Amino acid sequence: MAQSIPQSPPRMVDRGLAALLAASPLGLDSLLLLATLFPMTAHWDGYRLSYSRVLPIEAISLFAVLAYLLGATYITLDYFGRARETTTARQVVLGLLVVNLVVAPMVTSMVVRHVTGQTERWAHDTPLQIEAAVDALLHGRNPYATDYTDAPLARWPYYNGPLWSSNWREPAPPEARVNPAIYHVAYLPFTLLVAVPVQLLSTATLGWFDGRWTNLLAYLFTLWLLTRLVRERVPRLAALILVGLNPLLVPYVVEGRNDILVFSLLLAAVVAWQEERPLASAVWLGLALATKHVAALFLPFYLLLLWRECAPHRNRLSQLGRRLLPTLVTALALTAPFILWDWSAFFEDTVGYVSGLLPTSYPLSGMGLGGIVVAVGLVPNAAAPFSASLLQVLIAGPLLVALLRYQWRFNTLRYALGGYAVFLLVFMWLARFYFENYLGYILLVLATAVVCPADDTCARPSFGLLYLEPDVSLNK
Repeated sequence: MAQSIPQSPPRMVDRGLAALLAASPLGLDSLLLLATLFPMTAHWDGYRLSYSRVLPIEAISLFAVLAYLLGATYITLDYFGRARETTTARQVVLGLLVVNLVVAPMVTSMVVRHVTGQTERWAHDTPLQIEAAVDALLHGRNPYATDYTDAPLARWPYYNGPLWSSNWREPAPPEARVNPAIYHVAYLPFTLLVAVPVQLLSTATLGWFDGRWTNLLAYLFTLWLLTRLVRERVPRLAALILVGLNPLLVPYVVEGRNDILVFSLLLAAVVAWQEERPLASAVWLGLALATKHVAALFLPFYLLLLWRECAPHRNRLSQLGRRLLPTLVTALALTAPFILWDWSAFFEDTVGYVSGLLPTSYPLSGMGLGGIVVAVGLVPNAAAPFSASLLQVLIAGPLLVALLRYQWRFNTLRYALGGYAVFLLVFMWLARFYFENYLGYILLVLATAVVCPADDTCARPSFGLLYLEPDVSLNK
């Protein structure tokens, strides 16, 4: 390390929790499974609702029952782990849980969608939009300058418009009940480019393409990266459960929302940093920046990490620029062709659409401030202009400064990820729209901060739940 890192403060609550876990008949991995899996499967109405748009009811019942039985098997094995080694058996059961909760439901819904010919159903509108945009790209059309009124996306039956005003009896006008996604592709270019080879391979082998194939590969890539990030066996199981079976991830991966794609790229950058491969880390982050806007908000925290690695002399800024250059080159190489192709269309789709600058912008909606101002009548309707960006600068801006100052004191990867997650909690809530899967992404980042091994020995106590002192062991 080019610069020493101050020792982070001890967390007495972690030691107390460690003592409780040491005396518990169940390990941390099982406790996490109880907190993630069983709320999904035991509350049948909620589980059915989570999958009702993408799976037939018979399949939902089957997967729910199997998930419950596999979860019970995992807990039982761990309970007997006091007397004998059961880690390998739990790894097998966890693999079956991943197949049952994510892989099988996603593949089933893809097959049902294309066998029935109802390509506008059995998926979220995200994969439908990706499919239409990739098809336009392969036919030489600019996906950001194309509307998709003739694509299956236009027939997607689940968009009924937002809560239109504080008077819930007031129906939304007909134009507000038209999915605005048919006019705009909000995703950045790598989201489309990475899907191109998947589309070509899927079409050549299966005869059809579903936009969720890319997300499934990203999900499996994420699980593999977690095994690289966390080497110890039981903490690795806990990490896989905390991230891979997160209840705010699983349903949305199955239906096709693509937060997992940008998260997998961010996690790849984290793993490369942890393994002291700075060039690879910078390139992975560049890919994430070219995938989805949310990755750009990690840049200030990443820059502070890079600053730590630069030698403390007057050429420090030039060193910082050289270390950041691969990130910027990667992101620009992927986005510049589309900017040059049609700057106006690119700006409207990727900035104006999500910021409320267009007549066809995404409406104020969701569980954040954008939905609240409509519900309480602070704006006339969901299509009204709203200064979300100004509020983000005024409120989230000072928070960002405070988080960076705190990271400066304990400048490790864990604190960079933790600060990023806390910043997102506020910044994204203040946005024009904010949905449950956005909170799921934030929880994945925070979970990564928790499970990430210390990247410097003096910073070891900072997130001590999974990495305890040798005298307190959770490896049953």
